[in-house]
Amino acid sequence: MSTPEHRPLNNKQLDILRLLYRFRFATTELLTQALDQKSKIKMNERLKILLDQEYIGRNFKPEYRLLRKHASYYLLRKGIEGLGRIPDNKFDGQTLRNIRKDKTASDQFIDYCLSVFALHCQLKSDLGQSLQFFTRSQLTNRYDYFSEFIPGVYMRITTDGVEKDYFLEYLQSSKPFFTAIQRLKQYSEYADSGEWEAETGSDFPAILLVCDKRRLQNLLMKRSGSALSEADDDLKFYITNMAELKAWHNLIDQEEEPRPLTLL
Repeated sequence: MSTPEHRPLNNKQLDILRLLYRFRFATTELLTQALDQKSKIKMNERLKILLDQEYIGRNFKPEYRLLRKHASYYLLRKGIEGLGRIPDNKFDGQTLRNIRKDKTASDQFIDYCLSVFALHCQLKSDLGQSLQFFTRSQLTNRYDYFSEFIPGVYMRITTDGVEKDYFLEYLQSSKPFFTAIQRLKQYSEYADSGEWEAETGSDFPAILLVCDKRRLQNLLMKRSGSALSEADDDLKFYITNMAELKAWHNLIDQEEEPRPLTLL
């Protein structure tokens, strides 16, 4: 008879591991929201079991309390192996190998992953079942049209039976500004390649940029023109910031592009 410490993982525990695969890092609060749980206490109990059995790891430093930062969780090797044992799983081998390095991930990368997870939770709250939200972990080595370029997030939103695709990119002020400009150029080059249209038979998606701070948004609006001067006129970038995302209640207008976002 197995001891409580070594019981097989139940579905709720596996759901946590799946989310850590998708988003790489998570907090109790984000996991509670994503799994529609009402109690953070219950979530903390499940996380403690996974921690004690070494399926997941935990980041927490004393200064987090002063900074009002939450502890974050990530997959350990045992958790990765647990996912691999799920029948007919579609977890990418390269991504699983990369996840093994998450124990030593930088604060910048952790903050990025947590912010993408927060974006998912906010949009899911606003859009419900009409939203499909795919992270890089889910896109890597899965689709021919993402063989050379992978967006930060690929979204599909269904409104009144009409599906519309979007790319979403979260941009951090902690990174050098040129990296944001470079990312915009990569989207422009990907659009110019025609790969998306050739493989999917659909128009190139609008690109939604979410900056961590309003200052970065303003800077991009002022200085991105030269970077996109040769971009196709049909290529559309829309930009907002995390603080204003909460007002983003109506992402879709069937006749127009997303109105709450500023056209870059």
